[in-house]
Formats: sequence, C-alpha cells, structure tokens
Amino acid sequence: MYLSEQEPMFGYFGKRYVKIYRPFSQIRFPYGGNLPESYCFGLEQLPAKGNTLFITGGEKDVLSLASKGFYAICFNSETSSIPESLIKKLSYHFRHILILYDVDKAGLEASLKHRNNYQVSG
Repeated sequence: MYLSEQEPMFGYFGKRYVKIYRPFSQIRFPYGGNLPESYCFGLEQLPAKGNTLFITGGEKDVLSLASKGFYAICFNSETSSIPESLIKKLSYHFRHILILYDVDKAGLEASLKHRNNYQVSG
C-alpha cells in the first residue's frame, strides 16, 4: 500500500487499531491492529454530559461535525447495527441523540430502521 496523488490514504486511529480510507482503491477500508468487535469511532472523545449527539454514517462526518463543535460518533457503516445497550448508555449522557445519515437509499433505509427500533415518545 503506497500513498500517491492517484491513491491518497487517510487514517482513523483508535487505541489499538487504524482504519485506513483509500477512496480510489478497490479495497477502500483496510485495517491494522485489533479492531474492536463493536466499532464506534468518536466514542472515546465524547464528554460525560452533552445536549446533542449525532450518529453519522462515517468517520469523515464525525470529524466534520467535531470541527464545528458538535459531538458525533459513527459505526462501521450506515448499515451497521447499533447496540441497544450503547444507545441506552448514551441516553443517560445526552439529551438528544440524532441520526444523521446520507440521503441515499442505504442512508434512508438505515435511518428508518433505527427510528423504528429506538423511537422514544414524549
């Protein structure tokens, strides 16, 4: 794997892993190290308490929101399952948890699925 103008690479680092993003390659997301079973990018950077948390489709979205002062996390993709135990835990730390996925077929379908699974009334 080599970096070039034709083959740029970006790394998302966790405590024991790196997820590489190669947007123009056949293998776009190689990993190094020990990727956790329940991958959640941005979780370690969240404060103890906050008003709003965004769940996004990817690491770039998390970083873009963080650069504007928003709290955000993502899972391995928009189609990933979100552990119910994590949502429950996060609900004690954040007043609002919002899904912010892409407006494409995969993003819309995943948003609806999560809304139906975790919708809270009141």
